[in-house]
Amino acid sequence: MLFSSTIGGKDDWARLFQSAEAFCPLIEQIFKTHGLPFSEVENCTPGTNAVFRVGSFVVKIFAPMESGFSSGEDYETERFGLSRANRIGARAPRLYAAGTIEDRYRFDYLVMEAVPGQELGVVMDRLSAEEKRRIGRELRRFVDQMDTPCEPFHAGRLRNAAAAERWTPFSPAFLREREAFLARAPRSAPVYVHGDLTCDNILITPEGELCVIDYADALTAPIEVELACVMCEAFYLEKPFLAGFFGDYDPESLAETCLVGLLLHEFGANIIESRLAAPQDVESVGALRRLLFRRLV
Repeated sequence: MLFSSTIGGKDDWARLFQSAEAFCPLIEQIFKTHGLPFSEVENCTPGTNAVFRVGSFVVKIFAPMESGFSSGEDYETERFGLSRANRIGARAPRLYAAGTIEDRYRFDYLVMEAVPGQELGVVMDRLSAEEKRRIGRELRRFVDQMDTPCEPFHAGRLRNAAAAERWTPFSPAFLREREAFLARAPRSAPVYVHGDLTCDNILITPEGELCVIDYADALTAPIEVELACVMCEAFYLEKPFLAGFFGDYDPESLAETCLVGLLLHEFGANIIESRLAAPQDVESVGALRRLLFRRLV
């Protein structure tokens, strides 16, 4: 048995998922299976799943069902997204291996390139206006490559119970207006959407290049969903980034695009609260539109 620890729920997983010692034999076997060079196992930034660095590789081991987390969907989604990005030449970590190892538990895993670099959110304040415009242009190239027609998947997440629950801090009047707005607002045809293009998931390499990571939240959706997240969560609505990404944009038109995307996004309520205003201060869809317009002019 390669994995000897016991996983009987979320508390056990929380205790174990950052333990290089617990996962080392399992990771060594994965690397042996795929003929990859094995070396010391080191911790990476924690998340829901077990993520470790092994030399020039990152290995992500997804939580088994005994952990209380449902990660099978995340595994399939991230594997698909990375494979798609690699196939079309979009800047993403190279996927070296993917599979399932049956041991004491059933573990899905990915082995990918360890991309050197810092998160955009870490370096953002040190960037010049021109560097921000350049990054905006690079991210636009990535979106143009990735956000194209694709077989539908996970589209239901936009309007499921969990997404609806996130809107409950907003007033009943706002929620009724949101529903009426979405019933009539035009939007683009669904395409592949990364779904989580935040400044934490955009790496800037030592050479200044951009690399997008973490594809587990991808889905097919109108591109407005992606653009709203890019504007608010990757670029914090900063004009040099936006100018690089959108060119000479019209603030009124761009505010409408962002409005549609935020009201559709499964985490739109959270984005509004973290980047724009507290729920109690957003009285109507029109007030949200005006708030966006003022940030864009």
